[in-house]
Amino acid sequence: QEPIASSDAHVDPRAALVPGTRPEPEAILCVPLTARARRLGALTLYRRGSNRAFSNDELELARQFADVAAIALHNANTLAEFQRLALTDDLTGLANRRGFREELERLAASAERHAIPLSLLLLDVDNFKEVNDEHGHAVGDEILREIALMLRQRIRASDLAARIGGDEFAVLLPHTSKEEAAVVARDLITHLGEGRATSLPLRVSVGVASGTEALDNALFTQADRALYAAKALARSSKKPVKPF
Repeated sequence: QEPIASSDAHVDPRAALVPGTRPEPEAILCVPLTARARRLGALTLYRRGSNRAFSNDELELARQFADVAAIALHNANTLAEFQRLALTDDLTGLANRRGFREELERLAASAERHAIPLSLLLLDVDNFKEVNDEHGHAVGDEILREIALMLRQRIRASDLAARIGGDEFAVLLPHTSKEEAAVVARDLITHLGEGRATSLPLRVSVGVASGTEALDNALFTQADRALYAAKALARSSKKPVKPF
């Protein structure tokens, strides 16, 4: 937490030489970046040559600059965290509805521009109210977190999983055809239906939509219609149905 000034850093025991490089006479001035008692990093200045030593005035200037830089860095980190929280569901840690809509808009524009497929899964837990009524809301919340964890584990890093409603989730699958998205949907249905990922086996309905143009709202509307069709079929058959 204190500045360090070394006029002969090349022979200073506190310094280390980068492997494969030659020791060269240099001075180093290292000033901590601290804001609100939080260490954020360090500002390090180097100087070579015979007049390399840093003066007291230069040390004071570096300190003043570090103070300003630390505050700016702290504010930037705080703003970034606020922005992240604004797009994150606080129960599951997935993207929330706002984060989902922003990513859908971005991926839809990219899919249309490059004529590549974009698929969307809408997943809804059937009769989730019964889980809350029978086991309590704490168990219901835990199951929602378990679903979120399962989604993270079973999709690619380039995909996006989001919680967009109470027990409704969405998965965006870039560069994925409808046939490929249906495979993902069946995998999720199987894992949830057999209780592999959650404390209780769950019946879920999934709607799938895919396209390369006229996306964004149209893609969501298609998936939403497919989801409600799947839920209607599930109510009549009492069995999970194909996610089409």
